[in-house]
Amino acid sequence: MGWALAAALAAPTELLRRLGPFDPGAFLFYEDMDLCLRARAAGVPTVLHPEVELTHTGGHSYDAAPIDVLARRRREVVGANLGERALCWDDAAQIAEYGVRSWRGRDRARLRAVLHARG
Repeated sequence: MGWALAAALAAPTELLRRLGPFDPGAFLFYEDMDLCLRARAAGVPTVLHPEVELTHTGGHSYDAAPIDVLARRRREVVGANLGERALCWDDAAQIAEYGVRSWRGRDRARLRAVLHARG
């Protein structure tokens, strides 16, 4: 898989040091995606282990985040790591996903946010 969102990430310390710290520009949202994309660029795949289960007992910042901030930050991370062409494909995928589910109010708002973030 290309990246993981809102996931528990684990990697050898040496790899994390080689990849560098989280990008402060992606603070709070999409640090995990940014790290996975940088690992991919370094030839290290993101591997999903669906048998691993973790329980998050803290806050739920993603659910409380302004939708426009999420859309903008996602575009920044995808664009910085994968370039303009991939950003266009990612935008199209999100527009299609939220468009299909637009009967739900939250997805309608997400669709508007993605379209607005595109400018």
